[in-house]
Amino acid sequence: AATAKSEIFNFSIPKGRTYHLTSVWFGCARKGVGTLEADIYPSLSANYVYNSSDASVIDDASQGYPISVVLPGPAQVYLYANNADATSATARAMVTYVDTGQGRV
Repeated sequence: AATAKSEIFNFSIPKGRTYHLTSVWFGCARKGVGTLEADIYPSLSANYVYNSSDASVIDDASQGYPISVVLPGPAQVYLYANNADATSATARAMVTYVDTGQGRV
């Protein structure tokens, strides 16, 4: 990751399914922010300060941020890292969700 927004990963929500995103977590040894975006909501660009300075440890001290975002498919969800400095470092992200099936939450 660098000071420019760098994609960590993305995932698809299939047509006919609805995902209720319930938390998001970002970790990196550098300071910075993680961003969650979804193609079906172009104005959604949610920024979160990294939860952890260790990209491989999720624990009580670095729990994810609770969120509530309902995304009907088809949709694409993107998670990005944006470090405060240009030093390269591994960044990781995690999203928890409930697949609510064909209905909506």
